[in-house]
Amino acid sequence: MGLFLFIPNSTFANFQSVEINEINYIGYTDWKDNAPGSGDEFIELKNSNPSTPIILDGWTLRILSGSGDKTISLSGTITDYLLLRRITSTQTSLPPINKVINITSSNFGTLSNDKGAYIELRDSKGITIDAVNFRDKWPYTTKQNESLHKVSNLVWEVKPHSPLNISTPTPPPTPESENISYGGVIISEIYPNPIDGGKEFVELYNTTDKDIDLQNWKLDDIQDGGSTIQTLTGIIPAKEFLLLEDGVGLKIGLNNGSDSVILYDPDGKIQSQVDYTMKESQKGYSYMYVDNIWIWNIIPSPNSINIAPVSPPVEIIPIDPKPFIPIIPQLTKYNIGSVIISEIYPYPNSGEEFIELYNNTEQDIDLTSWKISDLAKSYILSGIIPAKGYKTYNQSETKIALNNTSETITLTDNYNQIQSNTSYIKAYKGLSYIPILQGWGWTQTITPNAPNIFTEKENADSTKNYIGIENIDNLLQIEDGEYIDIEGQVIIPVGKLVENSFYIIKDNRVIKVYDRQNRFPTLKEGDIVKIQAEWHNTDTQQYIKTNSIDNIQIILEKSIDIQTQNMTKLENSDWGKIVNITGVLDTNTKTKLVINNKNQNTTVKLYSDKVTKPKMKKGDIVTLTGFIEVYDGEIRLIPWNSGQIRATPIIKKSSIDNIQPKTVSELDNNQSNLISTTTKDYRGLDEYNIPGASDIRLKNNTLLQEFLAKYGIFITAITLNLIWWGYLIWVKYRKEG
Repeated sequence: MGLFLFIPNSTFANFQSVEINEINYIGYTDWKDNAPGSGDEFIELKNSNPSTPIILDGWTLRILSGSGDKTISLSGTITDYLLLRRITSTQTSLPPINKVINITSSNFGTLSNDKGAYIELRDSKGITIDAVNFRDKWPYTTKQNESLHKVSNLVWEVKPHSPLNISTPTPPPTPESENISYGGVIISEIYPNPIDGGKEFVELYNTTDKDIDLQNWKLDDIQDGGSTIQTLTGIIPAKEFLLLEDGVGLKIGLNNGSDSVILYDPDGKIQSQVDYTMKESQKGYSYMYVDNIWIWNIIPSPNSINIAPVSPPVEIIPIDPKPFIPIIPQLTKYNIGSVIISEIYPYPNSGEEFIELYNNTEQDIDLTSWKISDLAKSYILSGIIPAKGYKTYNQSETKIALNNTSETITLTDNYNQIQSNTSYIKAYKGLSYIPILQGWGWTQTITPNAPNIFTEKENADSTKNYIGIENIDNLLQIEDGEYIDIEGQVIIPVGKLVENSFYIIKDNRVIKVYDRQNRFPTLKEGDIVKIQAEWHNTDTQQYIKTNSIDNIQIILEKSIDIQTQNMTKLENSDWGKIVNITGVLDTNTKTKLVINNKNQNTTVKLYSDKVTKPKMKKGDIVTLTGFIEVYDGEIRLIPWNSGQIRATPIIKKSSIDNIQPKTVSELDNNQSNLISTTTKDYRGLDEYNIPGASDIRLKNNTLLQEFLAKYGIFITAITLNLIWWGYLIWVKYRKEG
C-alpha cells in the first residue's frame, strides 16, 4: 500500500484578475453575420487591469446549467474583454470577430432559460478566479435584446446586450417597459430583538440612481413563519433609505432566534433576501450589510449608512443625509488560499459526512462571516482556526448534504472572495477526497482534523465488498455506488433494444446492464451470466454499471421461461416485472404511447428503430406486453419486440336488448372478454374518456359468435320475412297509385 503524507501548501493567482462580466442566456444576439436566434448565447470575460494582458493558456470555464455540465478550455490573451460565443455545427465557417472565440454547442452546452447556471473560471493551476452561482434560478428574467451585466460581486442588472462592452443606443424606457435592476432595492439592515422600549425594524436601500415606486412590492418572513405577507407602497428615492418600523410601516414579525426577511418585486421575483440566526446574548443588536457582508452590530443605524463596529471607539462625525461611503477601519482581508478545503468525506461507510478546512498561514484566522457552500446550500462559519491547523464541519452541523454524484464545494471569506473550492463527478463509498500534488484524488485513509494520508485508489478498489443478490426484491434497497454480485439470464441482448446495454431477467424481473464503452462479451438470448459490478440507484433510474468485460462471466445457456402478469394498475414497487396491460389508446407518437386502462394512464416507451408498432388510432383498444421501468419518477412500460403491441379490432353491437341475461352475465364476469359497456350495471366507456360511446365493445368475439350461432337462423328468417312483406306492400301501393 503506497502512502503519501500531504500538508496543504500552494501558490495562488490574483483573485478576479479576470472576471465574468456579462451573461446572455436568452440568445438573439445580433452578430451581423447570422440571423439572431435563441441559440445565440454568450459569456463575456473582463480583464480588470487592461494595462496587464493575461495569458489564458490552460485556463478553463465550467458551465453547469440544467442537466448539462461542460468545461471549455481557453487559450490566447485577454487585454480588456474576451467573449465566448455559442455557435452551432453549421456556423463553424463564420468569419472571425476580434476578441470573440466561437464555441460549438457540443462544447458550450446550453444556458437554461429557467433553471439558471453555475459558471466557474479557473486559471492554469486549477484555482478559481471567479464564479457565478445562479444555480436553479437566474436573478432576473431578460428579454431578447437584454443580458445580465455585473455591477459587483453581489449585484447584477438587466441591460441591453453589449458584447465586448460596445453599448448600443436604446430608446428611453416607458413606464410599462422599464426594468428595475436586480438588487436595485436591497434589505440593508434588520433589528429583530430590540432592547426594552425599542421597536423592530427593517431598513431598505435604493442602490440605483433613480427613484423606485414600491407599489405592489411585498415583504415576507420565512415560509410558514406565521406572518402575513406585507404589501408595500410609496416611493424610495435614489440612493436613499426607507425605514419600516414596528407599528409604523412594518407588519411582519421578526423572530428572535432564526428567521428570514424576503423582498419581492411586483412580478413576484425575489429582489433581496436575508437569513439570520441570533443568540440570546445579541439582544439589542442589529443585523446590517457592511462592505459586502452581513454582521451583527451593537449600534443600530436606522435610516443611515451602516458602519462596522470599531475598537477602540472612534468619534462619530455627523454625516450628510445622502448616502456616502465612509472611510472606516476595514475587516481583516486575507490572501486567497489562506484557508483551504483540505478534505471532503461525502459517502461514509459509517459516521457522518464532513468538510475539513486547513489554515495555510502562520497566524490564527477568525472565520466569522465566512461560509461553506455546495450548489444547493450555504453554512455561515464562526470561531477561530489556528495557524497551520485544521477545523472539521460535520453534516449534522452544516446541514449540507454532499451529493454522491457531481458536487462542487466552495469556501468564501468575509469579503465574498472564493478562498478555495473543488469539484468531483462521483463519490466512492468509504473514500475521502483530498488535494494531491497539483490535483485532487480519493484516499482510503480518513483523517479528520489531521494531515491527509493518501492511499492509492487502486489498492482501495482491490478491497471491494460485493453484496450477493439472492432475492431481487431486495435489490432496490441497495444504495447507489455499492458493488453487487448477481446471476441472471440474458433476455434482451446487446443493441437489440438500447445501444451499450443488455437486459437480464432474475426472479421474473428485468434489469438493465449498461457500459458506455460497450465492453461486453458476446451474449445471446438465454445465456445465464454472473455479473460483479456497480449498482446505480438514483432518483432517475436503476441499472447495473459495468466497466470491463471481466465484470461478466457466461455460465451456461438455457431456454427462457417468461411469466407475464395481467395488471390494471402499475406501482413503483412493480419495477422490472413483465406484465400485460389493456386499455384505450389516448396518445400515439413515434416513441410514445399513452393508454387509459380505467385505473390510470400508462406511458409506453417505444424504441422506434427496434420495435415496430401496428397501425392504430386514438380510441382503439390496445393490449401490450413489456417490462416496467421507473425513469425520473415516471412509471412506464417497455415492449422489446413488435409482437408485444396488439391493436384489437373493435366489434360493436348497438343494443344489449336481444342478448340473453345469461350471456350478459358471462360477459360481465369474464374480464378478459369484456372491455366495457355504457349501461349503469357495467363499467362504462365514459370512464375511458371516449365521447359519445354507446356500444358494447368486446376484445374477443367468442361469445358473440356463440350467440349468433344459436339464434342466427331465427333472426335471418325474421329479417327475410320483413323484407318480403315490405316488398308486397310496396307493390300494392304502387298499383293503386
